[in-house]
Amino acid sequence: MIPRYDSAPDVVRKALRGHDLAPVSAAGLAGIDASALNAWLAGKGQAPPLSVLARVLGLDPEALVSLDSAFSPPVLPPGIRQIVLPFGEDTVNAWWIESAGASLLIDGGPDPRALSAELGGKRPGMFLVTHPHPDHIGGLLDFGNSGETLLDGSSIPSDGLPFGTGTLHARPLPGHHPQGWGYVFRDPRNEPLWAALGDALFMGSMGGCPNATAFQQACRSLSALLDELSPGTFLLTGHGPATTVEAERKGNAFAPSWRI
Repeated sequence: MIPRYDSAPDVVRKALRGHDLAPVSAAGLAGIDASALNAWLAGKGQAPPLSVLARVLGLDPEALVSLDSAFSPPVLPPGIRQIVLPFGEDTVNAWWIESAGASLLIDGGPDPRALSAELGGKRPGMFLVTHPHPDHIGGLLDFGNSGETLLDGSSIPSDGLPFGTGTLHARPLPGHHPQGWGYVFRDPRNEPLWAALGDALFMGSMGGCPNATAFQQACRSLSALLDELSPGTFLLTGHGPATTVEAERKGNAFAPSWRI
């Protein structure tokens, strides 16, 4: 089983940065011991009262507390393959998608050799990049020279790009990175089947932002995209397991902040 990407301390650190709060300030607002909060964030000691801290940071208390609990990832439909690639001591996702004989790869991890080994000689007809951080595009450096099409969202027409049995649509997702993009695949009935979000969202969490302005931008752009998707739409993340719109509406620690 692929674990969730973020732990409760990860989420709290991201929320502190997103609200431009130092731990000591958040502890004061929550009425908890600042040294205990700092120790927990450093991986030492017991968790502070997370429900109280969550309310100060605009997080969902129940979702924050349950981040380390067991979960059931969704069963992805045929044609979607998650490729988990090494990234130092961490991992990062690429996604291989097939539809009616057409294929595409979303992101490529940090290392061309690792990506090539996973693909086993297969080459997609199209590459999509969610954002240009090195852990997502480094693996693509040896590709794109043999007839494949390498795209980001700015290259996709506003009315979509035909792919397989449906259409690909691009949506801007700035925040984690100013050039972040999400991709939505709609079937012949115009129903959204999946959306690839890069690091804009993880199961139970979201990508870190450099400051409060970027965090608010991330929340607004992510909320706008989720609003156009049906509850059962599969969400393909940049790290960790895939999830669904319904699961994240109910169980993402940052969900209250999406209403910024």
